[in-house]
Amino acid sequence: MNKTKRQKLIIKILADSDTALTCGKLARLSEELFVSRSSISRELDAIIPWLGNYNLQVEKRRNHGISLNGKEFDKRRAIAELFFAKEAHAGSDYARQIPDLSGYQKEMLHTIIPDTDTASVKSFIRALEKKHDSIQTHRDYVTLFLHIALSLHRSKNGCTVGFTETNDFILKAASAGGYREEIDRCFQDKMGYRPKESERDYIFLYVIFSG
Repeated sequence: MNKTKRQKLIIKILADSDTALTCGKLARLSEELFVSRSSISRELDAIIPWLGNYNLQVEKRRNHGISLNGKEFDKRRAIAELFFAKEAHAGSDYARQIPDLSGYQKEMLHTIIPDTDTASVKSFIRALEKKHDSIQTHRDYVTLFLHIALSLHRSKNGCTVGFTETNDFILKAASAGGYREEIDRCFQDKMGYRPKESERDYIFLYVIFSG
Protein backbone atom coordinates (compact mmCIF):
# COMPACT_ATOMS: atom_id res chain seq x y z
CA MET A 1 0.00 0.00 0.00
CA ASN A 2 1.49 3.35 -1.06
CA LYS A 3 1.66 6.52 1.04
CA THR A 4 -1.48 8.09 -0.49
CA LYS A 5 -3.60 5.01 0.22
CA ARG A 6 -2.22 4.81 3.77
CA GLN A 7 -3.14 8.45 4.38
CA LYS A 8 -6.67 7.86 3.06
CA LEU A 9 -7.02 4.81 5.31
CA ILE A 10 -5.87 6.80 8.36
CA ILE A 11 -8.39 9.57 7.57
CA LYS A 12 -11.11 6.99 7.14
CA ILE A 13 -10.32 5.30 10.47
CA LEU A 14 -10.26 8.62 12.33
CA ALA A 15 -13.43 9.95 10.71
CA ASP A 16 -15.34 6.70 11.05
CA SER A 17 -14.69 6.35 14.78
CA ASP A 18 -16.24 8.31 17.60
CA THR A 19 -13.50 7.11 19.94
CA ALA A 20 -9.76 7.70 20.07
CA LEU A 21 -7.28 5.76 17.98
CA THR A 22 -5.53 4.25 20.98
CA CYS A 23 -1.88 3.25 21.25
CA GLY A 24 -2.90 -0.39 20.92
CA LYS A 25 -4.90 0.30 17.76
CA LEU A 26 -1.99 2.28 16.33
CA ALA A 27 0.33 -0.68 16.95
CA ARG A 28 -2.06 -3.07 15.19
CA LEU A 29 -2.49 -0.61 12.31
CA SER A 30 1.29 -0.34 11.83
CA GLU A 31 1.50 -4.14 11.70
CA GLU A 32 -1.31 -4.37 9.15
CA LEU A 33 0.30 -1.71 6.93
CA PHE A 34 3.85 -3.04 7.41
CA VAL A 35 5.16 0.37 8.46
CA SER A 36 6.48 1.75 11.73
CA ARG A 37 4.36 3.80 14.13
CA SER A 38 6.64 6.76 13.45
CA SER A 39 5.74 6.50 9.73
CA ILE A 40 2.05 6.57 10.60
CA SER A 41 2.69 9.60 12.83
CA ARG A 42 4.46 11.42 9.96
CA GLU A 43 1.64 10.65 7.55
CA LEU A 44 -0.88 11.82 10.13
CA ASP A 45 1.00 15.13 10.41
CA ALA A 46 0.86 15.45 6.62
CA ILE A 47 -2.95 15.14 6.50
CA ILE A 48 -3.70 17.52 9.39
CA PRO A 49 -3.80 20.59 7.05
CA TRP A 50 -6.16 18.73 4.68
CA LEU A 51 -8.50 17.89 7.56
CA GLY A 52 -8.38 21.56 8.58
CA ASN A 53 -10.12 22.40 5.31
CA TYR A 54 -13.16 20.64 6.77
CA ASN A 55 -12.95 22.32 10.19
CA LEU A 56 -11.57 19.11 11.71
CA GLN A 57 -8.72 18.98 14.23
CA VAL A 58 -6.51 16.08 15.24
CA GLU A 59 -5.88 15.79 18.97
CA LYS A 60 -2.97 13.73 20.30
CA ARG A 61 -3.00 12.90 23.99
CA ARG A 62 -0.27 10.97 25.78
CA ASN A 63 -1.45 7.58 27.07
CA HIS A 64 -4.82 8.18 25.44
CA GLY A 65 -4.37 8.13 21.68
CA ILE A 66 -5.39 10.20 18.68
CA SER A 67 -8.87 11.53 18.03
CA LEU A 68 -10.54 13.63 15.36
CA ASN A 69 -12.50 16.59 16.70
CA GLY A 70 -15.19 18.42 14.77
CA LYS A 71 -18.84 18.36 13.78
CA GLU A 72 -20.41 15.18 12.47
CA PHE A 73 -21.50 17.03 9.32
CA ASP A 74 -17.87 17.99 8.58
CA LYS A 75 -16.60 14.45 9.19
CA ARG A 76 -19.04 13.19 6.60
CA ARG A 77 -17.97 15.87 4.14
CA ALA A 78 -14.36 14.73 4.52
CA ILE A 79 -15.30 11.07 3.96
CA ALA A 80 -17.29 12.08 0.88
CA GLU A 81 -14.28 13.93 -0.55
CA LEU A 82 -12.16 10.80 -0.14
CA PHE A 83 -14.86 8.85 -1.90
CA PHE A 84 -14.63 11.08 -4.98
CA ALA A 85 -10.88 11.67 -4.94
CA LYS A 86 -9.97 9.33 -7.80
CA GLU A 87 -12.88 10.27 -10.09
CA ALA A 88 -12.16 13.99 -9.75
CA HIS A 89 -9.70 13.74 -12.64
CA ALA A 90 -11.84 11.56 -14.90
CA GLY A 91 -13.42 14.49 -16.76
CA SER A 92 -16.34 14.31 -19.14
CA ASP A 93 -16.11 10.55 -19.70
CA TYR A 94 -16.92 10.09 -16.01
CA ALA A 95 -19.82 12.56 -16.23
CA ARG A 96 -21.37 10.65 -19.16
CA GLN A 97 -21.53 7.33 -17.37
CA ILE A 98 -24.91 5.81 -16.49
CA PRO A 99 -25.54 6.85 -12.86
CA ASP A 100 -24.10 4.15 -10.64
CA LEU A 101 -21.07 3.57 -8.44
CA SER A 102 -17.77 3.03 -10.25
CA GLY A 103 -15.61 0.03 -9.42
CA TYR A 104 -13.32 2.24 -7.31
CA GLN A 105 -16.29 3.71 -5.45
CA LYS A 106 -17.74 0.26 -4.74
CA GLU A 107 -14.36 -0.71 -3.30
CA MET A 108 -14.27 2.47 -1.20
CA LEU A 109 -17.84 1.91 -0.02
CA HIS A 110 -16.99 -1.63 1.09
CA THR A 111 -14.01 -0.24 3.04
CA ILE A 112 -15.80 2.73 4.61
CA ILE A 113 -19.32 1.33 5.09
CA PRO A 114 -19.17 -2.47 4.69
CA ASP A 115 -22.75 -3.06 5.89
CA THR A 116 -24.43 -0.89 3.22
CA ASP A 117 -27.63 -2.32 1.73
CA THR A 118 -26.85 -1.01 -1.76
CA ALA A 119 -30.05 -2.39 -3.32
CA SER A 120 -32.27 -0.53 -0.85
CA VAL A 121 -30.38 2.75 -1.20
CA LYS A 122 -30.55 2.50 -5.00
CA SER A 123 -34.26 1.68 -4.83
CA PHE A 124 -34.87 4.72 -2.59
CA ILE A 125 -33.16 7.09 -5.05
CA ARG A 126 -34.91 5.58 -8.08
CA ALA A 127 -38.28 5.96 -6.34
CA LEU A 128 -37.66 9.69 -5.82
CA GLU A 129 -36.57 10.08 -9.45
CA LYS A 130 -39.64 8.26 -10.72
CA LYS A 131 -42.02 10.31 -8.58
CA HIS A 132 -40.56 13.57 -9.87
CA ASP A 133 -39.96 12.32 -13.42
CA SER A 134 -36.28 13.21 -13.29
CA ILE A 135 -32.88 11.58 -13.50
CA GLN A 136 -29.73 12.86 -11.82
CA THR A 137 -26.26 13.36 -13.17
CA HIS A 138 -23.75 10.68 -12.29
CA ARG A 139 -22.00 12.75 -9.60
CA ASP A 140 -25.28 13.91 -8.03
CA TYR A 141 -26.54 10.33 -7.91
CA VAL A 142 -23.35 9.01 -6.30
CA THR A 143 -23.21 11.95 -3.85
CA LEU A 144 -26.77 11.27 -2.71
CA PHE A 145 -26.11 7.51 -2.54
CA LEU A 146 -23.04 8.02 -0.38
CA HIS A 147 -24.67 10.41 2.07
CA ILE A 148 -27.68 8.14 2.54
CA ALA A 149 -25.30 5.25 3.26
CA LEU A 150 -23.27 7.43 5.65
CA SER A 151 -26.43 8.56 7.41
CA LEU A 152 -27.62 5.00 7.99
CA HIS A 153 -24.21 3.73 9.10
CA ARG A 154 -23.21 6.64 11.34
CA SER A 155 -26.62 7.07 13.01
CA LYS A 156 -26.71 3.35 13.86
CA ASN A 157 -23.44 3.94 15.72
CA GLY A 158 -24.83 6.91 17.64
CA CYS A 159 -23.17 9.60 15.48
CA THR A 160 -25.88 11.98 14.31
CA VAL A 161 -25.77 15.39 12.69
CA GLY A 162 -27.04 18.63 14.21
CA PHE A 163 -28.06 21.89 12.59
CA THR A 164 -27.57 25.56 13.43
CA GLU A 165 -30.39 28.11 13.39
CA THR A 166 -29.33 29.13 9.87
CA ASN A 167 -29.55 25.55 8.65
CA ASP A 168 -32.94 25.19 10.33
CA PHE A 169 -34.23 28.27 8.52
CA ILE A 170 -33.09 26.88 5.15
CA LEU A 171 -34.68 23.50 5.89
CA LYS A 172 -38.00 25.02 6.93
CA ALA A 173 -38.10 27.23 3.84
CA ALA A 174 -37.18 24.40 1.47
CA SER A 175 -39.52 21.79 2.97
CA ALA A 176 -42.73 23.69 2.22
CA GLY A 177 -43.57 21.20 -0.55
CA GLY A 178 -43.78 18.24 1.83
CA TYR A 179 -40.50 16.64 0.77
CA ARG A 180 -39.59 15.73 4.34
CA GLU A 181 -42.69 13.58 4.69
CA GLU A 182 -42.04 12.08 1.28
CA ILE A 183 -38.52 11.09 2.28
CA ASP A 184 -39.85 9.57 5.50
CA ARG A 185 -42.33 7.44 3.54
CA CYS A 186 -39.72 6.45 0.98
CA PHE A 187 -37.29 5.36 3.69
CA GLN A 188 -39.95 3.33 5.43
CA ASP A 189 -41.08 1.66 2.19
CA LYS A 190 -37.65 0.93 0.71
CA MET A 191 -35.54 0.29 3.80
CA GLY A 192 -37.98 -0.43 6.61
CA TYR A 193 -36.25 2.25 8.63
CA ARG A 194 -37.43 5.62 9.95
CA PRO A 195 -34.44 7.95 10.33
CA LYS A 196 -34.07 10.37 13.22
CA GLU A 197 -35.33 13.87 12.42
CA SER A 198 -31.86 15.41 12.07
CA GLU A 199 -30.74 12.53 9.82
CA ARG A 200 -33.87 12.87 7.69
CA ASP A 201 -33.10 16.58 7.28
CA TYR A 202 -29.47 15.80 6.45
CA ILE A 203 -30.59 13.50 3.64
CA PHE A 204 -33.21 16.07 2.60
CA LEU A 205 -30.45 18.67 2.16
CA TYR A 206 -28.56 16.38 -0.18
CA VAL A 207 -31.73 15.62 -2.14
CA ILE A 208 -32.13 19.38 -2.62
CA PHE A 209 -28.44 19.80 -3.52
CA SER A 210 -28.70 17.02 -6.12
CA GLY A 211 -31.70 18.69 -7.77
